[in-house]
Formats: sequence, structure tokens, C-alpha cells
Amino acid sequence: MAKKIKEQVDLSDIFYDGVHDDASKAKAMRSQLWPLAVAVYAYFKPLRLGPVCHSGIDGELFHFLTESGLPVVCLNRGTDGDIRVMVADRGVHGHGVDKMFPYTSVLKSNNIRYVIAKLKPNAHHDAKDCLHRAIERASVAMSEFMSKALDDVVDILANERMSKPQVGIPSHLTAVLMRIVMEGKSKDSIAPSQLRELTTAHSDFMTMHDKFEAAVNRGADMFNGDKWVAINRVLGGVIVGTVSSKPLLAAYDIYKEKGSFPSFSSHNYIEPVVPFKWYKNIESMPQDIRSEFELSAVMLRAHTNSTGILPDIRESNGGMVVWEPVEAFGFSLWATNSADFIMFNK
Repeated sequence: MAKKIKEQVDLSDIFYDGVHDDASKAKAMRSQLWPLAVAVYAYFKPLRLGPVCHSGIDGELFHFLTESGLPVVCLNRGTDGDIRVMVADRGVHGHGVDKMFPYTSVLKSNNIRYVIAKLKPNAHHDAKDCLHRAIERASVAMSEFMSKALDDVVDILANERMSKPQVGIPSHLTAVLMRIVMEGKSKDSIAPSQLRELTTAHSDFMTMHDKFEAAVNRGADMFNGDKWVAINRVLGGVIVGTVSSKPLLAAYDIYKEKGSFPSFSSHNYIEPVVPFKWYKNIESMPQDIRSEFELSAVMLRAHTNSTGILPDIRESNGGMVVWEPVEAFGFSLWATNSADFIMFNK
């Protein structure tokens, strides 16, 4: 079975670019997981084999990545001899290559032929569908991350944890307003206490409205121009790329018109300029990209007093942090120990 699959695929293309040298490729191909890795590559394109751990605490681990570097599938040969096919949970966690957490097992057996058979295109097994769903989720993940970022930035700049102004006129005054509008009554016919409440409610509403309008404009200014995006601590490495501001500013225009950002399923927030890619570390990035990345990060590093090139969001309890003076922000993608999503000027 494995031989037939190998005849149908280009094995030179199975490895994620820049991750493996000749020695690590040869070691992976000698692994008992190799026939299964070839099957995953053949059946679930465009996944590529990323970092591999041959002797981790959870046994042997083969991590498969999307083209943009997001972990989606992990193959595990445990210390108990069982083979597991796992898919990435929602969110991107900051775990290393030697851990199978936070993947969820969807297929387990001590028979590798059985596992391969259940992943075939014509197989009737939920594991195959789980992998396809995980790939589909990953295809819009970057857009989802950015849509959350734009919404949170407005909240923080307005100093409110809500997506739009929530202050309105108290319900018990609605009838009074309706009588004024429908019956043409004058202010003199309103009880002084009700008039004071209406005046206060209107003032509060306009204050909140102006506050959010200013925050939206400040947020749009922050997102103007091409940006670096770095997702730090993914499988011990970093995903780096640059994005155009065009879809981001378009989303802000929609917010100004409709009072809310479009969903990531209806609006693509990501227009890559330098394509996203997973790197073992910043030092392993191509020299031209690394030089520009490090130069662009100088102001962010100085502003955040970071010991590394990128700030560690965990030091801010994992929440969203906006560094408005340098037009940058960062937030943890899921929870404690998750990867950090950081954006700053190119």
C-alpha cells in the first residue's frame, strides 16, 4: 500500500521548506511513521511535514503544517507502541515539537495499515473528515485572528470591553420620547425629572458615541500601511509574514458605516505581501527578510523594553496589549502558554 502511494507523489515535496536538512530527511524516512506521513501528504494537500521529534516525552512526533506554517495534524508513535493521528485544537498553543498537547486524537491503532486505510479518500471514517475540517479551519485562521485584533484594538483604545457603544436611553423613557415625536408635545409638557433623565441619557450616549468614533479613527490610523505579523512560539518557532493594510482599512470603513466589523467568513482580512512561513527561530529566516524584520522591530523592542526581538505577551497576563505610540499590538491566541500574535509597522 505504501509503495503504491509513493509512486503517486513527489517525495521531494513532502518536507516543509527550510525545516529539514538531508540528515533529518533521511532519519524521518527511516521512521516507522514514514508510510503514514506519505499517506497524509498524499491525501491531505497542501500539508507539508514540518518539525519532527523522534524521542519526545510522548514518543515520536511528526508535525504537519499548512503552507503558512500553522500546525494542523500530528502523527504520534507513542511509547506504548500505538499510532495516533491527531488534529490541532482551536487556537495556536505555544508548545514545543516534543509535545502532542494540544492536539486531539481522532484515530488510534497499533496497526499502521489500518490507520492509512481509514484516511483514504474513499474511507468511511470520521478521522478523515476531521482532518479536512482542520485544514479548512486553518485556511481562514489568519483572517480570524486579524478580525479579533481589529475589534479588540477599538475596545482598548476606547477603554471599553465591547464591540460598539452600548449606552442608550433607558427603556422607561421610551414612551415619553414616543409621545413627543408622535403627538408633537413640547418639552414643557415633560416632567422636569424626566427631562433631566433624557438630557443625561442623551449626553451619555453622545459621549460614548464620540469615544468609539475617535477609537475607530485611531485604530484605522494604526493599521495604515503594510505590517509585519509574527506568531511567536508555534512549535518552538515563529510564523512571520507581512500583510497589506487594504482589507484592514476596508473593514474599518464597514465598521464606521454599520457599527460592527464584518465576520472573517464574509471578509478576508489578510492580503499577504511577504507570504507567511514557519521558521525554527528568527535566526533561521532568510537574511534579507530577517534584516528587514529586525530593523522594523527596533522601535517596538525599545518601546516594550523587551529582552528579545519580540515582546512576550505572557508578561501581560496573556491579554491584548496595544502600543499605540509605535502603532503595534499583540495578544495571546488562546490561553496561558499559547502563541503570541504580534503586529507592527513594516
